[in-house]
Amino acid sequence: AMPGLRFACGRKSAKAVTEPTQALRFATEVKAKSLPAVSETTGRWRFSCIHAEGASTDQLSALPGGAGAAFEVGGSTLVVGRNFQAIEDLLAFCPENRRYLSRQHAELSVERKGRSSRLAVTNLSENIICVDSRTLAKGESTPLAHDMTLSFARPPASFSGAGAGGGASSAARFLVFQVQDLSLRAGQDLEDDALTTVRLSDDVRVSDCRSTAIRRLPSRKVRFGVADEEADFARWELHCVEAQGLQPKDLEKMPEDVKLLKLVDGTAFIGRRHQPDFFNALLVGAVGSQHFVSRTHAELSIGTENNESFLWLTNRSANLLFVGGKAVCRAQSSRLAHGDAVSFARPGEGPDSPPVRVLTLQVRDTLGGEDTAAAAAGGGGGGAQPQPALVQRAESALPDMLLFEDGEVPRPSVDKSRPPLAVDNLGKDDALTMVFTDVQGSTSLWEADPGAMEIALAMHDDTIRRVLAKHNGYEVTTEGDAFQMAFHDAIDAARFCLECQAELLGCPWPAATLAHADAASSADGAWRGLRVRMGVHSGAPASVSRHEVTGRLRYAGPNVALAKAVEGTCHGGQIVLSSASFEQINGALTQLGSPQVIDLGEHELENPGLSAVGEATTVSCGLFQLLPTSLAHDYARDAFCGEPTGGRLFPAPLSVRRAAPGFAESPSGSEIVLCFAFAHGAKALNASVPELAAEALGLLRHCVRKMLREACSTGYECQEDEGAFMLAFASVADATAFAAALQRALPRLPWDEELKACGPKFTQGLRVAIGLLAGAYTSRKPHVSTGRADYFGTIVNRAARIAAAANAGQVLIGGEAEISLPPLPQGTSANGAAGHSLQRLGPYALKGVTSPLILHHLRVTDEDGSSEQFPEPKAKKAQLE
Repeated sequence: AMPGLRFACGRKSAKAVTEPTQALRFATEVKAKSLPAVSETTGRWRFSCIHAEGASTDQLSALPGGAGAAFEVGGSTLVVGRNFQAIEDLLAFCPENRRYLSRQHAELSVERKGRSSRLAVTNLSENIICVDSRTLAKGESTPLAHDMTLSFARPPASFSGAGAGGGASSAARFLVFQVQDLSLRAGQDLEDDALTTVRLSDDVRVSDCRSTAIRRLPSRKVRFGVADEEADFARWELHCVEAQGLQPKDLEKMPEDVKLLKLVDGTAFIGRRHQPDFFNALLVGAVGSQHFVSRTHAELSIGTENNESFLWLTNRSANLLFVGGKAVCRAQSSRLAHGDAVSFARPGEGPDSPPVRVLTLQVRDTLGGEDTAAAAAGGGGGGAQPQPALVQRAESALPDMLLFEDGEVPRPSVDKSRPPLAVDNLGKDDALTMVFTDVQGSTSLWEADPGAMEIALAMHDDTIRRVLAKHNGYEVTTEGDAFQMAFHDAIDAARFCLECQAELLGCPWPAATLAHADAASSADGAWRGLRVRMGVHSGAPASVSRHEVTGRLRYAGPNVALAKAVEGTCHGGQIVLSSASFEQINGALTQLGSPQVIDLGEHELENPGLSAVGEATTVSCGLFQLLPTSLAHDYARDAFCGEPTGGRLFPAPLSVRRAAPGFAESPSGSEIVLCFAFAHGAKALNASVPELAAEALGLLRHCVRKMLREACSTGYECQEDEGAFMLAFASVADATAFAAALQRALPRLPWDEELKACGPKFTQGLRVAIGLLAGAYTSRKPHVSTGRADYFGTIVNRAARIAAAANAGQVLIGGEAEISLPPLPQGTSANGAAGHSLQRLGPYALKGVTSPLILHHLRVTDEDGSSEQFPEPKAKKAQLE
């Protein structure tokens, strides 16, 4: 091959071209001659509709290929659902089926390996999709072949006469497509000509692709390794600019080929398994941190957008990965450009400690980057030096407190085909997730009808084991109708629980079972059949052993006992997770199908196995409830409907004592008081001195939460971010008591002297501006990701505007009318002299608020009777109409 000469090749034709545009034109000509003209968008794979509920055969035959009777997939990825016109047209024959077909229901993808190609389908939805007689769960994939059928179906519970079982046969298929391999129909192999690839350079490709502005490339001719003088030209390189345990001068002296990776072509994986020499050389001084770089840590592929090349990074590990300062969690992707810093990191030593970078690689585009000349000349004399500004950017942007958006504990990748922790020696970080289940009212069900209960229990056991195998779970033991199971992580455990609750609802329970109070059906469909409670907790077991008779693994220790104690707080049909498990899944809720989350508060739990010596004791644990959206109660309607109806509602957890309020204890009723508290200068401090800001904000949060417990009885924290709090109270008296106590306590906290030296704003540490407003809300429901109470209505924006008008250290109370406080008891502080009173400031016009609000200043006095003076509120005076 001559430099600059490009080829567009099919099996029967080859032609040399000298310009990219000429190559593209020729490729189009080759494709047009090679492919049968079967539709407007041609491809190898054709999906022909052979059944649409409500449509006759003649009606289907009358449809044009592009309008619903058929569609095709070429050498690309196609997302099929209601957003796809061909599907939408077919649904017109039976519109009520639209709710069972998601907008993005399934993904069809073609994978090329050498001269062969394979078609696969992945279910992207909670709704049903079937391949022949097999039902695919959400996220599950399976290959497709010629003459197979792809069906969209309703669940069994949605129609009468459903068959038994949970397979495709028991679902009502309303759309059925038959897969056709056009290469077989045409009597020729289209793999070369139909999917001809024109190589414009080592990293820019044009292939037969339906659409997409950003496209993932096929995995062909993958080579990704240590730089080699004889290797093919590589446009993209990764250069190590920082390694834990190596001084910058030592890293600079290392040979260039030791600290450089080249992406030669296509898609490749990066990790200790794939580039062992590279990571061994650079992590030699990172004692104890090597295992935070996984054996397969990330996937790198080359993409194109508007004929421009870029790198696409996907984290394939549970360990930490950052692009600049943004965390890229497991299964998440990030686009890389020239100069970006990719960092492998490990968690900090403490819960509030920032993550520690283990290794930082800098991305270089040898053709399009600013340092092209230096990168291209980098072969033997040390190459291009890292850009200090980019390294500094990565360092300053790493977050102070890590939120695991992927829901995984940072640990090396594990083989989930084996039972969790199937090892002889346990380390302190060897954690797993335990799930305990039990059937509500099983004794009464056995007494009522033993024959029916035996059938029902067999269905229950079969469902549990079938879903358990799908989500990599391990059955530890059973005791009657109770299961003890172990999972490698909390995400798999949560998937298992959510799917189990939905599957159990659709089982063909005996009529005698459904007649029992503990298994009866509800009118809204949220209850039907056996009600199984599920408790989940994550942590390291004290021991792992094998049972002497069964040979199965047994897990023991306080964390296993705590999982059992969590299950003991549940009611039938409820899923409850400990805070340790919820922290792992908190950023992965969309991957779990966006279940409803409800914060149940902090509880004292009792179990004889919770102490190391086995004596009865209690432990404090945060609890969270998960429910599939199909079974969730709509709390937003409660404000309009009076009595709560629809979906699953549960009594309070069965704990020893509730130590902190959950969603159910949040203020509600015809009137509440919303409070916003803003820490002045916190965001600027966090941007300029993050370590100092993290310490100061931690002190502030502790003080706010202490005052919520001690200064009032109805205080509730809705949310907090960088020192901005949203709080709720049942009465004005409670809200003002909290606000006064907080403003009195903050200046007395042991603020760091370095913070006080940061400027006039911080001479007394962090100060907060507080705004209070009493009124009604339009709705109250759990926050989608935290489960805490979230309020909606004009009261929210108005209370925030009042807080924004307050000065640091000031408390403003707003309202449309005059406000008065109930008589205050004397001696609200330790020595009995402190108190608070109201001072009317008059009407003010607040941004976004249509009518003026009357503001009052809460005058807070210390033990000596003194009080702080404040300027006018940061709002305009107004006149009342």
